[in-house]
Amino acid sequence: MMKKFYTVNRPMVSAEDFDGETVVIHFDTGNYYSLDNFGSLLWQAIESGSNLGQLPEILQNHFPAAETAWADLVDKVTAELLKEDLIRPLAEPPQKPSKDLDLTILGPAPRPADLGTVSKFDDLQEMLLMDPIHDIDDEAGWPHARQ
Repeated sequence: MMKKFYTVNRPMVSAEDFDGETVVIHFDTGNYYSLDNFGSLLWQAIESGSNLGQLPEILQNHFPAAETAWADLVDKVTAELLKEDLIRPLAEPPQKPSKDLDLTILGPAPRPADLGTVSKFDDLQEMLLMDPIHDIDDEAGWPHARQ
């Protein structure tokens, strides 16, 4: 079994979970992302210091009836998070012990077609990249950028 450890690319990346959906903001690019329930589980695993190399086996044991290529799904979503510079690989396991994952986030019988969506948005890019002290119009105030 391969060891695959990652960490969130802090401080430029921040995330928050909203009932099974994780919203991730990359402050250097101004993009934000919505992770579906599988992406949220993967994000939870990364934040907890889990070995992503073990995740497919854990998922297959928990969902034996699911005809899902869990390893492919883990690799697909991890590659997307890496491509967007939201996470970075670790050469060594994190010093903190990993926590148990909440697999119930995937529901009772997950379907592969419904899993692994990472949606990227750039509609708030200008506002997220704006320096609120230096880049605002003094008369109009926040959130109006200087022309």
